[in-house]
Amino acid sequence: MANATGHDTLYIGLGNPYRQDDGVGTYVVRALAADPRPGMQTAIDIGDSLQLLSRMQGYRSVMLIDAMKAGTSPGLLQRFDGHGNRWRDAAFAVSSHVLGLGEAIDLGRRLQNLPPDLTILGIEGQQFDFGIGLSPAVRACADTLISELTARHSVPAA
Repeated sequence: MANATGHDTLYIGLGNPYRQDDGVGTYVVRALAADPRPGMQTAIDIGDSLQLLSRMQGYRSVMLIDAMKAGTSPGLLQRFDGHGNRWRDAAFAVSSHVLGLGEAIDLGRRLQNLPPDLTILGIEGQQFDFGIGLSPAVRACADTLISELTARHSVPAA
């Protein structure tokens, strides 16, 4: 559900949890959803990138979390400005999604339908075969990211 005030950050986990490391985005967002915090909204998108554009409507800040295959070290986290083009070279083109992330963002840009603050968090995957579970390096990175994002939304003790 979109947030009309635009104060919350929407975290969207992308990927297929039945393709090993491709499921890292869904792994992260499921963990965030299990421990909800003020100002944090979550959604899972395992393949319909057109629906992705609809989910982002009404939010000022959106973070997309997905696996990538850029040939770097497995488990390496990279942050990209979704309005820039540098992330396009980071191998999000390898996709199990119906419409790739690049095409979805290009469409959103043309429709002027992107949130003002769009961040892509890419975690370098290692294994993309059919199967369940993340490789050790990817899981370690994902767990660190979960802790970081949860702390970002923690309410200070009184």
